[in-house]
Amino acid sequence: MPDLVTDGDNLGDHLATRSFKTIKGTDIASATNITIGTSGNTFDVTGTTTIQHFDNANWVVGSVISLHFDGAVTLTNNAGGLSGNQANILLSGDANFTTATGDILTFLLHDSTSWQEISRNSVASIANNSITNAKLATGIDAVKLADGSVTNAEFQYINSLTSNAQTQISAKAPTASPTFTGTVVLPNVPAIVTTQLNLKSPIANPTFTGTVVLPNVPAIVTTQLNLKAPTANPTFTGTVTASALTTSGQITSNGNIQMGTGAKIINIKNLQHEVSTSGVDIDFSEDQLQTMSIASNTTFTTTNRAVGLSKTIRIITDGTTRTLAFPSDWKFIGAKPTEQAGSKTGILTVTNFGTTDAYIVAGYAVEE
Repeated sequence: MPDLVTDGDNLGDHLATRSFKTIKGTDIASATNITIGTSGNTFDVTGTTTIQHFDNANWVVGSVISLHFDGAVTLTNNAGGLSGNQANILLSGDANFTTATGDILTFLLHDSTSWQEISRNSVASIANNSITNAKLATGIDAVKLADGSVTNAEFQYINSLTSNAQTQISAKAPTASPTFTGTVVLPNVPAIVTTQLNLKSPIANPTFTGTVVLPNVPAIVTTQLNLKAPTANPTFTGTVTASALTTSGQITSNGNIQMGTGAKIINIKNLQHEVSTSGVDIDFSEDQLQTMSIASNTTFTTTNRAVGLSKTIRIITDGTTRTLAFPSDWKFIGAKPTEQAGSKTGILTVTNFGTTDAYIVAGYAVEE
């Protein structure tokens, strides 16, 4: 069949058409070396075998073919080792390429030994390895990365990182409410700072002096604080209970100080009692030391007896001898007195070992 256009002819002088249509040839099964048939210019490539060469038999330099791939096929770039009519495949990027289903590659028979890729329509936006570092310029705008929200300046901050960024961040304490471990060292702390720090109390077990003022203390806190006693010279009301009490000073109480069963008061230098006046009815709820002045014959009685209570009573008579009468149940150590001479001072001690007169043990002595 003669050529439609000879050398020096203008194609437009010979063909007039609305479109130029290529012919789809017979499908080509993938193989190490495939033969491009002459039944058309467009071919479907089936299979998944790696292709290293195209056989260019019956094709002339300048011919153009398009291959449509039905699956994943690896094309080897410039494999070499040619024999017969084989020609190398020269791919864009000088690198092997693995197709995806639907990819279309167009080749030009550049010379008798090489088919040159002239276009690629890949279903992937950018094929793996098709863009190499050598083809990328420096200074890519950061907004082209990820979602575009990171600026160039922000992206450049990572330039000085020497290890994993999150590891370094996690090793730092926040500026707000930081928590430190180990020994915290403040470098080159000015003397004025040290002075100010020394005036502060630690958070754990602080000790304050003088008057402590809490600003803007809620009423509920003030109420609670008012229910507390100060550590210095506290005053308590009601019943004070303590598992152990040690003091180097004075304990003052307007009520009872009750010790637990078996408890002891140890190392008391002096036990000082108040002294009051007693009538002839000895009241064990009154002071332990009392004075009784009698100016008539006297009969003694008792009230508010309780186990363990005792009293010491100083008896002072006027200028006349006065008779003394006691409950018959009392047990006297020594002679039971019947009178006390005028203008004399006697001492009567009574101790309760029960709750009735029958359990009272008494002792009496008078000045000569």
